[in-house]
Amino acid sequence: MLTACASPAALPAVPTPAPPASQATLTPAPTPASTPTQAPRQTATLVAAEEAGLFEKLSRSSDQLHLRCDPQEIIFDVRAGSPDITQVLLLFRLKDKATGLVTAWINLSMRPAGSGLYEIILAPTALPEDARYRDAWLQYQFVGLDKSNQRLGQTQVFATEVSYSPRCP
Repeated sequence: MLTACASPAALPAVPTPAPPASQATLTPAPTPASTPTQAPRQTATLVAAEEAGLFEKLSRSSDQLHLRCDPQEIIFDVRAGSPDITQVLLLFRLKDKATGLVTAWINLSMRPAGSGLYEIILAPTALPEDARYRDAWLQYQFVGLDKSNQRLGQTQVFATEVSYSPRCP
């Protein structure tokens, strides 16, 4: 179901320890809009201030995701910068480009690939079915959890870096 987005939505419920005074908020923060790249890149490396120390490497295989033609999947890789991170979640939602309506946040556990690297392959079948037929931004962020499933922190919300389309270009 799509809902209007007047302000940033809260993340899905994940156990959250009381943050120290210097820790950033756990609510997704708005990100400045950017112009998407027309052609998909082979590898995009993402850098943001919030990841300093928490994640060392963030990458994705494409800036585009399509329902019926290539690329029909995006591979996300994250390297944990802290040995306390034992699990990484990918949180994502769709934001309709025409109306600004958003789906609920969905979280998926990323697969550990060794040496602190976590990865996940995201295909259109993971997207909310009622939103698969609209041009949208795939908004996402990564959340680091410890062995007790307590949130250690998260990246910024990447709001306009990945474009989704049900049609082929």
